[in-house]
Amino acid sequence: MLLILAVRSVAQGFHSPATAAIIPLLVPKNKLTKVNSVENIFNSTVSLIGPIVGAVLVEVIGVENMAAILWIDIITFIIAVFPVLIISIPDITKKKREQKENSFSSEFKEGVSFIKNQDGLLSLLTTFTVLNIMITPVFVLLPLVIIDPSLINGNASTLAIFMVITQIGAII
Repeated sequence: MLLILAVRSVAQGFHSPATAAIIPLLVPKNKLTKVNSVENIFNSTVSLIGPIVGAVLVEVIGVENMAAILWIDIITFIIAVFPVLIISIPDITKKKREQKENSFSSEFKEGVSFIKNQDGLLSLLTTFTVLNIMITPVFVLLPLVIIDPSLINGNASTLAIFMVITQIGAII
């Protein structure tokens, strides 16, 4: 089961950036903001509903049948990946030839220069990076904290409630 989770996590790591990179290629520039907004609303909605559905599945199917729940997760992931696989993505090599060629290092230097020249941007990025580094382990260990009898002594529903409240806070 851990191997399946590892493969699924690696695949998710490719799915999200691929989706984000494909959208600007498929959508006209004048509609890109609206499409990105709709995508973010959709992702936020899924982040709200996902923990609830997961908790219901754990309560109905049971922890002892976690493999069945994992298969449901894998199947829904395949459903999410399928549109990315069948969409005809425009050939961007022609566009790249027309654009002036930039090396990675020159683009990186330009990005660093931009961050330095924008008031407060470096401190904002640093703050969010530190917060992300500090908060990520909390979410990884959260299920263990919730089920620990000496701490919360909760169950899947408790975890789902916590995750939904956290997502609502992120949306607000």
